[in-house]
Amino acid sequence: MTTTAVAAPCKADKNGDRRGLGVVMVIDDSVESLAVMELLLTNAGYLVCPFPESSLALAAAHQSPPDLILLDIRMPGKSGYDVCCEIRTQGLLRDTPIIFLSALSGARDIAHGFACGAQDFITKPFREPEVLARVQTHIALHKAHTELADNYERLQQMEDLRDNLVHMMVHDMRSPLQTMVAQLEFIRADVQSMIPNEEGRAFDTRLNSRLNDIEAAANNISRMVSSVLDLSRLEARHLPVQAETVPVQDVVTRGGSDFVRCGVMERLQLSVPEGLADLWCDRELTGRVLANLIDNALKYSPLDTPVTVGATSVVGGLRLWVRDSGPGIPREDWDRVFDRFACARTSPVCVHGANASANDTPTLPLRTTQGTDHGLH
Repeated sequence: MTTTAVAAPCKADKNGDRRGLGVVMVIDDSVESLAVMELLLTNAGYLVCPFPESSLALAAAHQSPPDLILLDIRMPGKSGYDVCCEIRTQGLLRDTPIIFLSALSGARDIAHGFACGAQDFITKPFREPEVLARVQTHIALHKAHTELADNYERLQQMEDLRDNLVHMMVHDMRSPLQTMVAQLEFIRADVQSMIPNEEGRAFDTRLNSRLNDIEAAANNISRMVSSVLDLSRLEARHLPVQAETVPVQDVVTRGGSDFVRCGVMERLQLSVPEGLADLWCDRELTGRVLANLIDNALKYSPLDTPVTVGATSVVGGLRLWVRDSGPGIPREDWDRVFDRFACARTSPVCVHGANASANDTPTLPLRTTQGTDHGLH
């Protein structure tokens, strides 16, 4: 005669709830122990799945994972240790909390249980309040961990969606901006060729001023678009920094290049002494930083005052600076100047070995003849 053991379904709690406070699977070869534990947990509001054999329990757990497993150690066939180790290698049940419930109470027995991956160890004879407290705690921790993991995954998906949207917007905006700036050059050339007389030159001066304003606005939008893309890449740690040896004059010139034909170049003054060491930096990114500082200085300083861009040798390095005659930033706002979306106030920001702060001008590392980078302070 052949006897087939079938995994019994989990029993509902006394209110008929199929989940209760949580699903607890109890694996113990002792029928008496199973009955006691089932009664205790069911009365406490848990949905209990009792199994006298580990093979049946694992098969049922794969079909419907429990919230927690209470596991005996001394059982025929596979021991509780073996079952625990097996569960920890299976993806679906790998994170399910396991509490050993055993008459073994030696330090080595308990340590071996934790080494197999159990979350807790209760010795027999057990105290009912202790069992209920430990079961409640580990189910709550497991649910919190699962919820946190789910939220993290959703957050990652949202960040990926945001990054894709930013890249798409930046790509779509750059093309018309480049076209706009290119067309301004054609308009200038057409006007000069169509109206060559004195009256035309006067008109050309007025028109050129308007075109300069348009070009300045287009360049400003282009810088903002590039900054948005850089910020997205920086937060994702994907911002490529192509460092190279760059003469200080080139960096300063790159920072002011967008303003050459924008009607404000006469306000810009350069102060770069001869003999300064070269920088080790990303030419494009560093120039963009200066361009943003110059643009801000031009906006918030009187129209008849100069904006000076310069470089100064300091102890152990070099300092790039932008100076204007504007009202300045109140000292209480210094701590937020480099915060996103802040109109005033700064938290120090480090970029490829440099630092920036409100009371200390941005600094960059030097490229020495030995090829050593020196951070500036």
